[in-house]
Amino acid sequence: MRRHANSLPTAEHGSTVIRVDTAFVRRVRSAAEAGMLSEPVVFAYLFGSRATDDARADSDTDVAVFPTRGLSAEQRAALRNRVAEIIEPAARTEVDVILLDDVPLPLRGRILRQRRVLYSADEPLRVRWESLIGRMYSDSRIKLDLLDQDLLTETAAGHR
Repeated sequence: MRRHANSLPTAEHGSTVIRVDTAFVRRVRSAAEAGMLSEPVVFAYLFGSRATDDARADSDTDVAVFPTRGLSAEQRAALRNRVAEIIEPAARTEVDVILLDDVPLPLRGRILRQRRVLYSADEPLRVRWESLIGRMYSDSRIKLDLLDQDLLTETAAGHR
């Protein structure tokens, strides 16, 4: 069964809660649900300034897609183009589409923090992916923060 998770009208951005343009999210979600049924997409998120209400009038719309496995490079490029074509009329902006299995962990973590679910063909898989990426991102942030602190300490001591 294809369905989407309900989205709250606010997004957490750091420690601040920000109002999200729910009419925009509803329009884009409706387009995604109708258009992605026949696409090799497991789930899709809205993220970036349109998901956190930081958008300016000229901001694009960022969409992250988790594709089904086994797509060739050409099929993946075509999928990005088709998803943009599906979303652009509803978004009324240029749409930038990324594939979640192509991007580094820090970007996946940012997407996870900002996400608005647009489409989900497999809710259990989406939730497992979110749990895994959330844990991996948190673990990596702890390690990177420690490395940053070590670098600052060494720099302040004149060792770098």
